[in-house]
Amino acid sequence: MAATEYALSSLVLLLSLPYLASFSTFVQNHLLKRCTIDSYRLSPKSYALVTGASDGIGKGIAHELVRRGFNVIIHGRNRQKLEGVKRELETLGKGTDVRLLVADAGEEHVDWAGIENELEGLEITVLVNNAGGMPIPSVSFDAQSISSIEAGVRLNALFPVHLTHLLLGRMRSLPGPTAVLFTGSIASELPPPYMAAYACSKSFLQTLARSLSFDERRMLHSRVEVHYVQTANVKSHNGVHESSSWDTPDAESYGRAVVRIVGCKTREVCPWWVHAVQRWTVYSMGEWMAESVMLMAMPKAKGE
Repeated sequence: MAATEYALSSLVLLLSLPYLASFSTFVQNHLLKRCTIDSYRLSPKSYALVTGASDGIGKGIAHELVRRGFNVIIHGRNRQKLEGVKRELETLGKGTDVRLLVADAGEEHVDWAGIENELEGLEITVLVNNAGGMPIPSVSFDAQSISSIEAGVRLNALFPVHLTHLLLGRMRSLPGPTAVLFTGSIASELPPPYMAAYACSKSFLQTLARSLSFDERRMLHSRVEVHYVQTANVKSHNGVHESSSWDTPDAESYGRAVVRIVGCKTREVCPWWVHAVQRWTVYSMGEWMAESVMLMAMPKAKGE
């Protein structure tokens, strides 16, 4: 009897280990960790490049990086909107150098040679691959136009691949820690209805971050920190989440949370603590129940 009890106790402990590890990571990242972003500002000439920074999460991250003393390169496809953000950032951080990178991340032929020339010689120590998103389709995958699917994959997956490929070697060669971030989505683990193209693109980034992190840490022994930033609801102006709440932070609050968690030594991170709890809950419930919760919580786009 004693042997059976010992075996059952050992089995319970073994099955509990992933949950204990997850709880330990949660406590470390959200209760104990202090912001270390300053260690990634190697000199007064250090830049952070934030894609999709003309609005939303990207703009929030850029704001916080400027508050922390970084020069920034803000990317977007609308020069006029970027100029407005640039003025905000220059007011926020006196003496901060703010540069623009204008490119449509969803187009088929991006001028990568031109982008390389624009970034040549800059000490980029933080790369935030944030550009992304996709309208919520109202029809099944096969009824969606292939052109919109391809544009979504280019925006959410291929653009960050190209940009990271362009900058990674340069960042690795710098004499200090650097960071590469990929803004993810809970859709990579629990796909919303009809959003296969978006969900698989975020899953692609999730695996890319894992592979790059492994290479940098274990094979190259570099000081490049790679994070996949797991994101759930954030207040937006696109008709999906228009008000903030305890589980839906505004973009600036979320941007502060993202910057704070850089360097936490955890590859996949949930900067907003409520999102971390939500993710744990999704893992804990069965697939059918998780899908049912997703269907009930799925927001509707305006006009539907």
